[in-house]
Amino acid sequence: MLNKGFTLVELVISIMIIAIITTIAVPGVISYQNKQLEDQFVNQIINQLRSLENISLTKDISTKISFASGAINFCEVESTNCKVLAVPSSLTDTVSLTNGSFYFDRYANLLDSGKSAVTVDTYSITTKSYKIIINKYGDISKEFIQN
Repeated sequence: MLNKGFTLVELVISIMIIAIITTIAVPGVISYQNKQLEDQFVNQIINQLRSLENISLTKDISTKISFASGAINFCEVESTNCKVLAVPSSLTDTVSLTNGSFYFDRYANLLDSGKSAVTVDTYSITTKSYKIIINKYGDISKEFIQN
């Protein structure tokens, strides 16, 4: 008589192998997903900043960037026609924003919250892996931070 199927020992060994592979693979997948989310978030910030600079230049107006309660607001005129970029929940602990708000003037130069010339050379937005730097002349750059 021929028995078909698996023994209990074979099933337990198979389950243990799957558990070990899962234990090794899952943290890597989660880390990869978080990195992709951070990359996307940083690129969205840079695109929105460049868009506001272009609006300042083409419409001859000041545009405003402000940080409040886990979101970045990009506004054409003070608090009107705003686009809100929420900080993803997985990044809230790692995103650091300097200063509450700043403006781009009609020449795309940086102004402080009182709409006067900035006294600092740069403003920055920092995440776990990146630092977005906006200098007083409106130049935007992204630096990778070594972890």
